[in-house]
This record gives sequence, structure tokens and C-alpha cells, in this order.
Amino acid sequence: MLVSVKWLREYVDLDVSADDLAHRLTMAGLEVEAIHRPETLGGDTVLEIGVTPNRPDCLSIIGVAREAAVLTDKTVRYPDLSLDEKGGPIEDDADVIVHAPDLCPRYAARLIKGLKIGPSPKWLVERLQSFDQEPINNVVDVTNYVMMEYGQPLHAFDFNMLSLERIEVRPAHEGEKFVTLDEKEHTLEEGMLLICDGERSVALAGIMGGLNSEITDETVDVLIESAYFDPVSIRKTSKQLGISTGSSYRFERGVDPVGLINALDRAAQLMVEVAGGELLTGTIDRVAQIPTPREVSITLSDASSFLGVELDAREVEQILSGLGLEVTSEDGRFKVLPPSHRLDLQGPEDIYEEVARIMGYHRIPPALPGAPAAPPKRDEYALFKERVRGMMISMGFFETVTYSFVSPGSLRALNLSDDDPRLSSVRLMNPITEDQEVMRTTEAVGLLNAVSYNLNRKNDDLRLFELGRVFEPRRGEELPREPEVVGGAMCGLRAAAGWTLDPQPLDFYDIKGVVEGLAEGLGVPGLRFFADEIEPFLAAHHACSVYVGAEPVGYVGEVAPEVLAAFGIKVPVYLFEIRLEQLYKVRETPFYRALPRFPSVRRDLALVLGEEVPASRVLDELREAFTGVLTGRDVSISRMDIFDVYRGSQLAPGLKSLGIRLSFIGERSLTDEEVNDFVQDALSRVLPSIGAWLRE
Repeated sequence: MLVSVKWLREYVDLDVSADDLAHRLTMAGLEVEAIHRPETLGGDTVLEIGVTPNRPDCLSIIGVAREAAVLTDKTVRYPDLSLDEKGGPIEDDADVIVHAPDLCPRYAARLIKGLKIGPSPKWLVERLQSFDQEPINNVVDVTNYVMMEYGQPLHAFDFNMLSLERIEVRPAHEGEKFVTLDEKEHTLEEGMLLICDGERSVALAGIMGGLNSEITDETVDVLIESAYFDPVSIRKTSKQLGISTGSSYRFERGVDPVGLINALDRAAQLMVEVAGGELLTGTIDRVAQIPTPREVSITLSDASSFLGVELDAREVEQILSGLGLEVTSEDGRFKVLPPSHRLDLQGPEDIYEEVARIMGYHRIPPALPGAPAAPPKRDEYALFKERVRGMMISMGFFETVTYSFVSPGSLRALNLSDDDPRLSSVRLMNPITEDQEVMRTTEAVGLLNAVSYNLNRKNDDLRLFELGRVFEPRRGEELPREPEVVGGAMCGLRAAAGWTLDPQPLDFYDIKGVVEGLAEGLGVPGLRFFADEIEPFLAAHHACSVYVGAEPVGYVGEVAPEVLAAFGIKVPVYLFEIRLEQLYKVRETPFYRALPRFPSVRRDLALVLGEEVPASRVLDELREAFTGVLTGRDVSISRMDIFDVYRGSQLAPGLKSLGIRLSFIGERSLTDEEVNDFVQDALSRVLPSIGAWLRE
């Protein structure tokens, strides 16, 4: 941004040198990158200012004048806008229709008739040369002059070249062609904003006019455009077409949606002055929803604390008022309303920064940032997950991290039925590869792929686990549910060959024991296993679902042979997957109690019952029965375990024998007789309900 100091002094009475002004502007955030003193401008000094994207208001002489005035304790003199409207109402001759108010929230126009195109006067030429602009003709030069003066890009149309004598603002059609003033043809994309005359496009909104409506020596009637265009739209169009102009540079950063009327009136005033003609009465002003500043409330104490320096209320009010902000104060509280050209001021921090840069950053004492020594807040759930990870490692598992993206075919390889919701996975819009098109709905795919990868490289004895998220679509909702789970896979030998003369392969009870050990270590009570709901990718007689109380939390079991074959695996593999959030909710805080002072008493039972009765039901009913029998007796069961299952010739077909070991502990020494009574009382309640009897 080039600023003529001589021109600047017309708006503010500067009593400082150009070098001093450059220093003050730089200290206030408007960095003066260079100072030029060209011989062609008769001793004038030109400042080259680097304006940051958040300060489009300083892309004008008046904007810089505001900064200079507040930095030198002066007042800005704005141009006297006195218009001599001699013609009839503009609505009788012209019209403006905005078809895209979201892309063009405000469009204003004035009409001058009977002007004469010619060279610009000397003063206007010198002004243009001060910001490195070559003069063209008096009308176009005025639009460029006002753009530099107010920061508002304008465009002048040859009114007689506009068909139907009106302006229409509309989005372009896909593939539409347009020839700009530089005689280049551009192919437009759908949504790019065009200025049209009812029959054809005459300008690329906010960027460049068209060759078919430019001002020529034969022009006698001029329609002046002053508008506010959506900054994002202008920025996209400018970038896609590779066109950058002074207009697009300002529009894409945001112009003053209110002050554009002053710029329009100023242009009309100057055009009549330098080109003659008759200004028609009134302004066409089409307004939709324009951005407006919002009031910000601050306190003197908050501002002082934020900046680290004690502030004076009078000085703060003087600075903010000098910047053009409306300020009302009461008891150290300020209500601040920014002007329409400062839409970047949206919160208290923005106001604090304005105070700091105007009063001078040198007044803020340097200080080291505070480093509070308070420990970070404990994230209990994160600690819980770390405990899960530690327990899996302690049981000999290695952690693996697999992709959350899988192929639809790998999910179907799990034998899932067509109506299984896990097949309705979230599909990626831009997958990395064809094998990673959807989000996983179970960790089984990743674990089985990891097992297959290791087996193919002769790693035969595997214990792998993964802690991560699965992604479950929710009907009628855009985003899926993302529960965290821990999954594990095992295959190979129970103990490494060489450490035992008879190495044994892993079986279902090994991985079931891992799940039980995990729950016990996490303090999760009421873990239960049921064989009535088996996952389709698990073997029917070596798998079960896992519950905590009455809530399902996962599965455990041996992978079905046909599923193993689909993943290229030829050895038995055992798999589990447990939802962590449910375990976290029901976990119990560990507690300690003294060792028992009295010895425990053990009883072994052999119950004969039908094969269809699950062992978990037997244990549940025994616990309930003993709870009722032992209540109020200072006696409890310390352990209840199944130590044997027998099926054989000594039992009829369809029957099995469960060996159950009970351990009783009391606050005194227990006698055999009373323990026998406890057992008989509990069995009398349980045996009839489960259809069992004691084995002789």
C-alpha cells in the first residue's frame, strides 16, 4: 500500500515529519516497509506500508489517516460530500436486480448523464502517480482515486452499452465464457458471481469489468457501481481464474458495507467536477443481510490484567474514541461498538490489542510467562485404559495398531448376515486404497489380518491385542457411534517348545481365562459367560458371549474354520473383544482387608445335571442360595470354583457331572456340622430348580 504524505496531510494536520510518522505507524502495527521520495512528485514522500489481512480498512488514504490522527492526537477531516443532483429520479432510467443476495449482500448505483470523457486534471494525475497508477481518462481515474481514498473499489459502466438499462447480479453457469477488459477469455465455474445487463454479462463481480461495457471516448452516460461482495466468493474466483486486481485484493479482505455509499457519492461528486454532466437524483441501493459490528463489553481491571500494566480509564476511552469506536463507560466498565470499517474487532482481546498498540507496546513491562506448578487434572478414563494395556502386556500379549479402515469384503468374510448392522459401515469419500474403503465395525478384521501376516513369516506362537475404536453407524444420524474396545487374538502353544517335554496347544479356556483375568484385575464384578448368542465368525461349541451383570460387553471364542480360511490361516485362532466403557462404568475401587484370623473350611460337591444347563447358572443360583442361608451368621463364601467336568460311561447320555469347590470363612472357628448344615440348606433350594442331584 503506497501512501502519499502530502495527500495524507489533506485529511489530518500532521505536525511530525514523514520519518517520525513512519516510525509511529510501524510501532502501532502498520509496518512501513520503505520510504520513497521520487523526484517526479515534487518533493512528496511516499510510504510503502505492509497491511496485514485483518486490516483492510488501512488499504486507503482515509484508513491510514485515522491511524495517523490517533497516534498524533489529531482529528480526521473527511471530504465534504456535497452533491448537485439536477436530473430526474434514477429509478426512472435504471434498475438493479440482485439474484444472489448471499454473494452480493449490498449493491448501490448512481447515474450521470451527459458527461464528457477526456484527460484528468493535473491534481488527479499527481494523486494517481503517487500510488503508482497511470491515468486513463477522467471517469476511470476518479474510480481509481476513490478506491485509494476510501478503500472501496468502484466500477463505471457505459450506461448506453447496457441492454435493457439495468444491472442484474447473478451466479455464473458452468462453462460460461467471459472476456475481461484485458481482452482475455475466461471459462467460468458454477457459482462465480457476474454483473449482467439483462442479456449478457458485463463484469466479473469485484474483480474486473468486461470489454463490452468499458468507458470509451464516445461514452456520455455512466452508471457507477459500489457494492459489497462476499469475500470468500471473490477470493475463490480470483484464485481459480488467476486474476488479481486492486479491487479483488480489497473485496476478498472485506470492504466497509456501510461506507460504500460515501465512496459512491464521492465518485459521483468528482466525476461531475472533472467530466461535467448531470447527476440524476437518488441512489439505487439493494440491501440484503450485511455484516454489522457487535458491541463488546470490557472492564478496566480485565484490560489491565490482560496487558500486564495499570491502565487509566480516561486514556483508554480517548484511544478507543480516537479509533472511531463508540464508547460508553461507567464505573470502570466500557461498552464498545466498533465502526462498520472495523469488523475485525469482535471480542475483548481485540479491544485490548487496540489499546496496547496505540498507547505503545514499550509501556508494557517485560515479564516471564507464569508456570503454575499445580499437577494436571487426572483423567481417570485414560488411566483406566493404561491399566488395561498394562494388564494385557503382563499376560504376555504384544500390542498391535491396525488401520481403522478395512475393506467391505473383509467384513463379509466374517460370515455376517445381510441384516447385520456391522455390514452397514461408514464409507470413506476418498479411501487410501481399495482395501481401505470403510471404517471398521469390529477389531476382528484387523487382528485376524495381523495374525495372518505373522504366521506367513513363521511367527507361530502369537498373543496380540489392540486397544482402539470401532465405528457403528446410527440410523438417522450423520455421525457413527465410536465405542472403545480391547480385542485380543491367540494361537500356537501354551508354553514355548523346549520349556516342557509335552508342549500343549492353546484352547478356548486359555483365552477365556485372559478375559477373566482382565476383569478381575480391573475390579469388574459379575463377569458372566453365555453360550446362547454366538458371533457368526466363531465356532459354535467353543465360543460364548460375555456379560457384566445383565449387560452384554463382548465375545470370546475360537474362530470358525471357514473364516480362518478366508484370511489364509491354517491353525486354530482364539479371539475376544470387550467394550471398555461398560467395564469402566461398573469397576470397583480396590480395597484391602486383614487376613482371616480363622481357618477356612472347604467342601467339594459333585452335581449331576443335564447338558443343557450352563455351569454359570449353577454358580449363580448357588451364590444366591448361600447368600440367603449365611445372612446374619458372620459366615461367608470366600471362593466358589468349578474344578472338574465329567462326561462318560458312568452317566447316562445327555448328563454331565460338575465338580464344585466351596470355601467358607467366618469370624470364628467353623465346625463341620454347621458347614454341612449350610450346604444341605442351600442345596435343598438349588437342586430342584436346576434338575440336579448329588453324585454318589
